[in-house]
Amino acid sequence: ITENAFYRAFFLYVKRRRYMKKILLYGIDQQRIRTISGIASGMSDELHVVKNQELSEKVIDILEKEAHPHFTEEPVRNLELCMFAGFDREGIFTFIEELRKTGIRRPVFATVTANNLEWNFEKVLVDVNQEHIEMQKMNSSETKND
Repeated sequence: ITENAFYRAFFLYVKRRRYMKKILLYGIDQQRIRTISGIASGMSDELHVVKNQELSEKVIDILEKEAHPHFTEEPVRNLELCMFAGFDREGIFTFIEELRKTGIRRPVFATVTANNLEWNFEKVLVDVNQEHIEMQKMNSSETKND
C-alpha cells in the first residue's frame, strides 16, 4: 500500500466518523475495564474490548465494527493497550488525568494514526508495548544517572 493510500484511508475514516470518539482496549482486566468505561462514558462515543480473534484484523476494520464494551476473555498475548481514535491531544490528556485520579494501574496508551490505521491490531499492540518497555528502560537509566 502506498503512502497516499494510507492517508486516503485515514481521511476517509475521519470523514465518516468525524465526531466519533472510540477507545479500543486489549488485555485489560475486568476491574480496570469498568473504571475505564466509567471515565469513557463522559468522553467517548464507544468503547470496544478487542477479542483475541480480532488481533489479526486491521485497526480500521475493528473501528468500523459495532462496539463490545463489556466483552472479556483471557488474552493470548500478555500485553495490554488502550488505543484512542478521534480524540484530540487535550482529550487524551484529560482522559489519562482522570484515570490517574482513580489510582488503578495505567495501561499502555496509543492513538490511531494514518500509519497504524491499516496495520493489524496485533502489530500495533506489540510495537507500542515494545516502545513502552524501551521508554521505561530509558527513564530508569536517566534516574540512575541523576
